[in-house]
Amino acid sequence: MTKIAKNITKKSSKGETDVIPLNAMTHKPYFDAAIVQILKEAAIAKGYISPRWATLKNWNKLKKSIAKDQHGTLVITYDIQEQRVEDGIEEVRVPVDTYLFNECQLKGYRG
Repeated sequence: MTKIAKNITKKSSKGETDVIPLNAMTHKPYFDAAIVQILKEAAIAKGYISPRWATLKNWNKLKKSIAKDQHGTLVITYDIQEQRVEDGIEEVRVPVDTYLFNECQLKGYRG
């Protein structure tokens, strides 16, 4: 198995292979359990074979475009913002709606 394949798959205790969703920009796996579950379920429901996901903005940075009539999968991510408090500044996590697109949704994608 190649190094890349080792990064995107893992074996369950039952010996089943499980594909791990990857960030298309960083090539690193998503680590938030809720996001991973949502992306896995979307991939299964829609028949996506690629583990790579990214926002529209990030696909565009990679010189890729989304095919017509495709819709992103909603996940909740968090931005860290500074907030003034009485005794200084505090960092707070603010929820943000984020839409991710699978590589299979790109124009001209060929698995």
